[in-house]
Amino acid sequence: MNNSAPADTMPLSVKIFFRMCVLLAVWWVFILVKFIAFPSADYLAMIAKLHAYFPDIRQRDIVLTAGRTLLWSSVLLLLAWLAAYRRRNWARWTLVGVFVFVEMVPIVALYQDSAIAGLGAFWRTYVHYYWSAPSAYALLAYKVALIALVFSGNARSWFRLAAPAA
Repeated sequence: MNNSAPADTMPLSVKIFFRMCVLLAVWWVFILVKFIAFPSADYLAMIAKLHAYFPDIRQRDIVLTAGRTLLWSSVLLLLAWLAAYRRRNWARWTLVGVFVFVEMVPIVALYQDSAIAGLGAFWRTYVHYYWSAPSAYALLAYKVALIALVFSGNARSWFRLAAPAA
């Protein structure tokens, strides 16, 4: 009796990986809706100061934040779908590269503050705000778990097999 799973059965770690990617995209959209509906007091104070110079700053910020959320969610879901369902090995490596790039940009920019005046203060504030929040570490741990799942032992065999013809 053969106890091994058929070759076309997706491993549990890859299923969990894809579901966690969908949850991450849903979380980003939830944060966007929360930002639009319930802005923080600090944010509203900053907008009030800038309103004299940029009357439509709130609308611009909403559009830019919504666009960024849509972009990152689309990239995440597309790469996760290609990796999980189309067995594209390059998609999982690209997803890792995107996650590493996004986490490294603030660090690199922090050390480049002498090159561009004023940018250093912005990045120090950004790094201090996000690195002092426990939710930032939880999100980072979540992303590391995603990467670990898609590169786990049983997931590797999933990417070695040829994808079924569509």
